[in-house]
Order: sequence, then C-alpha cells, then structure tokens
Amino acid sequence: MEYKVKSMYTLCKHVKPLPRRFQFLPQVDTVGILHNKTYRIKFTFDTCNFSFILNGRGDYIYKGKHYKIKAPTMFIQYPGAELEYGPDHSWDELFFIFDATDFDFFHKLGFLDPENPVLELGRSAKLLKDVEILQDILAQPKPSADRIDLMCYYILQETMIRSSETALADSLIPQIRERLTSDFGSDFDLNRMAAEFGMSQSTLRRYWLKHHGPETFSEYRASCFLRESCRLLVETNHSIKQVSAELGLSDPYYFSRRFHELSGETPTEYRKRNSFSGKNGLELDKESLPTN
Repeated sequence: MEYKVKSMYTLCKHVKPLPRRFQFLPQVDTVGILHNKTYRIKFTFDTCNFSFILNGRGDYIYKGKHYKIKAPTMFIQYPGAELEYGPDHSWDELFFIFDATDFDFFHKLGFLDPENPVLELGRSAKLLKDVEILQDILAQPKPSADRIDLMCYYILQETMIRSSETALADSLIPQIRERLTSDFGSDFDLNRMAAEFGMSQSTLRRYWLKHHGPETFSEYRASCFLRESCRLLVETNHSIKQVSAELGLSDPYYFSRRFHELSGETPTEYRKRNSFSGKNGLELDKESLPTN
C-alpha cells in the first residue's frame, strides 16, 4: 500500500533571515514542498540544492547525461552546473536550498557526489512521514529556523544512511565477510579470494575500503575470531578443544596462543572473569596453555 503525505500542499519558506540559536549545522536558505508540480527547470544555480521526488516521474539532465526519475528519488543541483529537469506530467517535490559555501561541508560527508547526482531511495513511507513533520513545522505562523535546519539535515542524513545500507546489502561485502570468517584454521590468501570474486587484488582492496574504511582484511578477521571465541567461552560449557574445533582450528594449543595474543589473557582467565558465577569450573587442558 502506497503511503502519501496527508493533505500535501505547495508551501515554500525563505528562512535564511530568521534568527538561529545554534550554528553547528548548515543553515537552510529556502525549503519548499511543491504539490503537483508540472513545469520544467533549465537553470544554472549559484546555490547548493537537494530535491526529493516524492510522487510521480520525469527526467534530469546533467553534463549531457539523461537520468530517468521515478519516485522516491533524490537529485542534486550543484552551484555553477547547468541542469534541466522536470516531470513527465506532474510530481510532488521537496527541495532544500543552501548557500554555495556549504558545498564542501556536504561533499565531505558524502551527501554530494558530482559523479552520481541521482540517488534512488527506498523505504518511501519513512521519508514521507519525515516530510509530513517538516510540513507541519513550516506551516506554523512563526516557524523555528533551528528546527527547520535540524529536520532538513535529518532527512538528508537518513537518506544517506538508508542508501548506504541498501548498497551494502546489494554488494559483495556480505559474501566477502563470510569468506574471511568461514574457516579460521586456514591461511588467508588475498590473491585466491580476489580470483574467487573476479577481481584483481587492488580492485578487491579498493572495494573493501569503500565499505570498511581503513580496517584491513586481517584486522577484520582477527576481530571476528576474538568476538566469536569470547562468545563461545562465555555462552557455552564447551571444552577448549571443542571451542577450537568450532572455529576451524585443529590445534587447541594454537587457539590458546592466538586468543592470548589478541586479548591479553588466556581463554581460562577470560572465561572465569566473564562467566556469571565468576568461575566456570572448566579448565584448559595442560597442553593447550600458551607459552611465553
């Protein structure tokens, strides 16, 4: 069932002159809701703008590239860029206008990407509910500029978070993570894993960096090993040999040494310190103790 903003109507507010108590976010110049917009825009903006198409469809032309627009979608108007866009027949549009000087702020946060100016959105019901709240704020006789700034930033932030979550779910990252943690007993071979996913080593590294930042494959693998080891030690009564085997390690002595290396304590020490009773009653086999 399609969710729609209740009683949507055209409403625009120029809020730049309004006083602010807080200065930590970019200040909105103008915000508007255009209900059943029918006209096209062809213009070179000197401001930094975001447009959300809430209902309807149309197109957007930037640097000679033609994008088909179908709600819910967000697209961007860059300062100094000649753009053309508009509905096939009509659409509902929410727009935020910021000063051109705010471009760097949004660009550093990833909200503005000149190479990808159109972003298809999911979970439109959540977006439209947020638009409904913003519409109520704008409709007040003396709207709070601080609330408008916060709500506009919230909508932008939620849009980017949902987009990142969708991109991650649709990416190869979940499969790569599973491959990294499927067997802690085997050596990690970057070249072999890259081949499995049809990439070069450098491409795989860049792909991982996009979603995981500076965390390396080895660091991710180690953190998962430690987290799962801790869980098994605390949540089960399995012997150290059993815990080691569940992690894919045939040598419990190696498991103990690796756990000590990552956590700073032996598995027995960790288990006793973190069990609910203060002691678990299960001791390491003598041969599984780490050596200095």
